[in-house]
Amino acid sequence: MTKKFLFGSACSAFLLLQACSAGEPVAQMAGDAPAGSAPAGECRNGGDRLALSGLCKDAAIAMLNTAGGPDPVLPDECSWEIQETRFAIDVLLYRAASCDGTTAKLSFAGGAQQAELRLEESALGWPTGEESEPLIRVISADPEAPYANIEFYVKNAIEDPVEAANCAARPANIDGWPDDAIVVDEKDAPEFDLDGPRSACGPFGFSGDETRYWRVFNDFSWLFSLGQDLYQDIDVGSLTLVPSVTE
Repeated sequence: MTKKFLFGSACSAFLLLQACSAGEPVAQMAGDAPAGSAPAGECRNGGDRLALSGLCKDAAIAMLNTAGGPDPVLPDECSWEIQETRFAIDVLLYRAASCDGTTAKLSFAGGAQQAELRLEESALGWPTGEESEPLIRVISADPEAPYANIEFYVKNAIEDPVEAANCAARPANIDGWPDDAIVVDEKDAPEFDLDGPRSACGPFGFSGDETRYWRVFNDFSWLFSLGQDLYQDIDVGSLTLVPSVTE
C-alpha cells in the first residue's frame, strides 16, 4: 500500500492546485487594504502597492514572519526589498536582495505531492530558472505530528531500508540557522564530527557540507537547500503566506 502525505490544513490543497486560503490572519496597518481584499485608496506616504497581494509595501514588510536566529547579510552595495510570488491561489511575501537595479524573485511550481520554489531572478548572479536547483521544496504538514511528513519524505528518497530506518527528525541546533530549523539525521549520530563534514539520510537529510534544513510553518513543511554561499538572494526566514487579490 502506498503511504500518502498527511494533509493537515485547508491550505495544503495547493499541492493539487486547488483552492486554499493562507493560514492565520495578519495584522493590518491603517490606510491599507486587508490582505485578500480589493485595494482601497492610496498607501500612506505615497508608497507603492504590491500587485498580487494588494498590500502597501510598508504594511507587507510589517507582516513578514521572522524565523529567529541571526539576520542574513548582503554585500554592501545591496539591500533587502519586499517581494511577492504567486503560491497557488495565495501569495508568498518575502525579503529579496536588490543589487544594481535587479531584485531577486522566486518562481512557484506546484505538483501532486510537493511544490518547488526556484530563483526566477537573481540579484547576486546565481543560476536561475530551470538551470537552478530548487531553493525550497514544500510538502504538507500534520499539525499534530510536525515531524511525520518530513521523516516520510526523507526516508522515501533513501534506497537502503536499513539506512532509512535509522533516520529521525530532530531540532538542528546549529548556530546561524533559524531557531526552529529541523534536520533528519542518524539516530546514533555523533555529537561532534571529528572526521570532518558528514552527510546522512539521503538527499534531503543532514549535510555537513551545506546549509540544508527543514522548517514547519504556515501549515506546511519547507525544505531549504541553500548551498555553501554566505550571501543569499532570499531571506528565507521572512517567508509569509497571505491571500491574493488577483485571479
